[in-house]
Amino acid sequence: MLVCFLLGGITMKENFNLAPIFTDYMVFQTGKPIHIFGSCKKGVEIKVLFFNNEVKIKTKSKQFLIELPSSEVVKQGFSFTVVSKRQSKTIYNCLVGDVYLIAGESNVEFPLKESNDTLIQEQALIRYFDVPSLPYEGAEKEFPTIYKSDSKWLICDKESPLCFSALGYYISHNIFENIRIPVGIISCNYANTSIFSWMNYQDILENEKLRKHLKEYQEEIYKFSTTEEYDKCYKEKVYELQDYENKLKSLSQQGVKISQIEDTNLLGPKPELPIGPKHPNRPSGIYNSMLKTIFLCHLKGIIYYQGESDVKNDSFYQEAFQTLVKSWRREFNNLRLPFFFTQIAGYNYPLHESQCVSNIRDAQTNCINPNNQVFMVSAIDVGDEFDINPKDKCVISQRIANVILEKIYHTGKNSLSPAYFSYQFSKNKLIIYTQFNHLNLVSKSRQNKGIYLSEDGLFFYETNKVELMNNQIVISNIKNIKEVRYAIQPYPICDIYSSNELPLLPFKVKIDI
Repeated sequence: MLVCFLLGGITMKENFNLAPIFTDYMVFQTGKPIHIFGSCKKGVEIKVLFFNNEVKIKTKSKQFLIELPSSEVVKQGFSFTVVSKRQSKTIYNCLVGDVYLIAGESNVEFPLKESNDTLIQEQALIRYFDVPSLPYEGAEKEFPTIYKSDSKWLICDKESPLCFSALGYYISHNIFENIRIPVGIISCNYANTSIFSWMNYQDILENEKLRKHLKEYQEEIYKFSTTEEYDKCYKEKVYELQDYENKLKSLSQQGVKISQIEDTNLLGPKPELPIGPKHPNRPSGIYNSMLKTIFLCHLKGIIYYQGESDVKNDSFYQEAFQTLVKSWRREFNNLRLPFFFTQIAGYNYPLHESQCVSNIRDAQTNCINPNNQVFMVSAIDVGDEFDINPKDKCVISQRIANVILEKIYHTGKNSLSPAYFSYQFSKNKLIIYTQFNHLNLVSKSRQNKGIYLSEDGLFFYETNKVELMNNQIVISNIKNIKEVRYAIQPYPICDIYSSNELPLLPFKVKIDI
C-alpha cells in the first residue's frame, strides 16, 4: 500500500512522528480496521498498544502504517500508545463511532460564530478536527504568523465549535440525535478553490477533457522567468492579501456586506496571489497540501460543498466532479464510500454570465447517481442574493443530515429534492415527470410560479397554465413550444417544492415536437 501524507521532519532524538490527525479526543471509524500512521526513521521498531491488541513492525521507509483489527462502537474514552526504543506517545480520551469528512470552499469554512444561530448544544460524544489550511507544503514555516499547522480534535463543549465549520456542527448534531453513537467530523476547507485544486494531478493529466486546465496553469507559470522571481512576488502578495482580508473582516464585523465592499471598491482591488507552485488554487494544490494528510483514515461518508469558484469551468465541471469522486474513493480505499454533495446556493454572481451558473447547477444535477452512492442536496433556495456565504446554515445542514440518515442509516425517506426526469407532449398538453422524491409537489405561493416557456428558444415568458398533479407538472393549452425552464437564474425564485419542503431542482428542457 502506498502511504502518502504530510508530516514534519524527524529529529535526531525521535524515531517516529504520528500524523497530525492523531491527537487527544480523536474519533476512529467503527467497523473498519484501525490505522495508525506517521513518519519515521528507516529500520526502527514501532509498537502500538491498542485495547488488548499489540502490533509491532520494523519500518522499511520514512513512513509507517500499522493496521489493527476493527472495533465496535466505544462511547467511553480510552487511550492508546505508540512506542519505539527511544520514545513513547500516548493519545488520550479517544472514541470509536462514525467519522465524516466535510470538504469544500468558503461555505464549509464558514464558522459557527458567524452564523445566525450560535446557541451551542454540548455533547461530549461529538468531536471535531480541522485539517490545517495550508496552500502548500512548508507554508507554515515560511509564513508562521499567517499559516498554522497545529490542529487538534475538539470536544463539542461551550466554546470549541464556535470557530469550527457551522455546517459541520449542525450536521453532526442532526446525525447524532438519531444514531446516538460518537460522531467525528473532519473539516478540510479552503476558500475560493477550484475543483482542480481538490483533484489528483495524475487524474487530471490522464483525462483529455481536463488537461486544458493544466495548459492554462503552465501558461501562468511561464510569466515568471525564475523560481526566485515567483517566490518574491508571492511573498509580497501574501502580505498584501493578509492586510486586505484584515480590513475586510473589520468592515464585515461592523455590518458591512462583502458585496457592498466589492461593488463600491471600498478597499480597492483585492490582491491576487500569483499562480504557481505555492498558489492554493493550482492543480492538485489542496489535494497535496491538505487531503493527503488524512487518506489513511477510514470514513463513514464524505460531504462535499464546492463549485462557486468553478462557474467559469461549467463546460467540464461534470467530468471533473465524477473524476474526483472516483479518485477520493480510491485514496480512501473504499470504492462505494457514500458521497453527499451540495448544489450551489442562490447568489447573483455579478462577475459571471447567468448561463454559466445555470450550467454548473445542471452539471451537479447530472452527477446524482443513487445506485453509485452519490447524492445531491440542494441549497438553491437558501442562499443570499448579495452574499456567497449565507449566514443561515441550519436548513441546508438538516437537509444534508436527512439524506445521510436515509441512505446510510435507513431512517426516513424522500430526503432528496425532486428533479426533472422526462416529459410527454400530446394534445397541446405537456406533462413533466419528476424523480428522486415521490411526494406530491406543492406551490409555496399557491400560484405555481416559475415555469417559463419559449416558442423560439430565445424569448421566454412565464406561463400561468400550470397544474401540479401528485409529483407531476402539467402545462395545458400550448402549441408551439421549444423549451421549458424552471429556476435557472443565479438567484432564482423557487416556488415549487415537495410536500416535505424540498425545492424542485432547476431544469431546462428542450421539447421535441
